Amino acid sequence: MALFAVLATVSLFLEVRFVGRATLLDIWAVIALAASGVVGALIVSAHPRHPIGWMFCAAAVSFGVSFFSMQYAILALVVQPGTLPFGQAMAWFGFWAEMPGIAVVALFLPLLFPDGHLPSPRWRPVAYFAAATVVFAVLFTMVAPDTYANAGYASIRNPFGLDQYKAFFETVGNAMQPLLLGLVVVSAVALFDRVRRA
Repeated sequence: MALFAVLATVSLFLEVRFVGRATLLDIWAVIALAASGVVGALIVSAHPRHPIGWMFCAAAVSFGVSFFSMQYAILALVVQPGTLPFGQAMAWFGFWAEMPGIAVVALFLPLLFPDGHLPSPRWRPVAYFAAATVVFAVLFTMVAPDTYANAGYASIRNPFGLDQYKAFFETVGNAMQPLLLGLVVVSAVALFDRVRRA
């Protein structure tokens, strides 16, 4: 966990040093990553078999890889092109590496908190469907024709993006957004149901 906290901090330093700016969102991302790693490490050290601790650790790894990959790619491909190797590969990781972490925090922690088990067996279909949806979403994003436009670098494109199917990806992507939002709401209901039963 310390390694990924260092990676995130180095990423933030690179952004400030070479890009000349770091957004408030970037700073909060590093803080959230470090917090997730610390919480996960504390739980795992006290309860090595507790799933919640490992889930926090997994989220920290996911966010750390994503943040570092994006900043590395921006530096290698835009700010100082040609100075670092594997810029395209790192850009690719930056497109999807955070998705497992987001899924853990938004979907599976509410479903499994606090004991690492579902509130009741009737929640199993929800958990299975959420897992399948996340796997599909990650694979989908790996080959989606996308750019870093939201970060201000539209010239950085997914090197494995299937540009010839852009319309298809846009249609499926638009359909997936309400589905994923619905799963987040359902997961929150699971947590509420557990609290209500307590």
